Amino acid sequence: MSSPLSKAAEIRIVGAGPAGAAAAISAISESAAVRISERSRSPRHKVCGEFISPEACQVLDDLGVWADFVRLGPARIRRCK
Repeated sequence: MSSPLSKAAEIRIVGAGPAGAAAAISAISESAAVRISERSRSPRHKVCGEFISPEACQVLDDLGVWADFVRLGPARIRRCK
């Protein structure tokens, strides 16, 4: 089955957060060229983004990046009171 994206397609993504990164990975896996634009010039601390839900683990696996993520040695939350 051929890809719906042509090899010449360029996908422009605004925002390099989790959704933008996932969109870029998906587009690249379909042989599209990707250009990502991000408003911020450097990484910044964001408390709301410091955990990955169990549901997101499957998404990362589907994108083919779960093993790379685990190799980074993230802290695991084993319980919550």
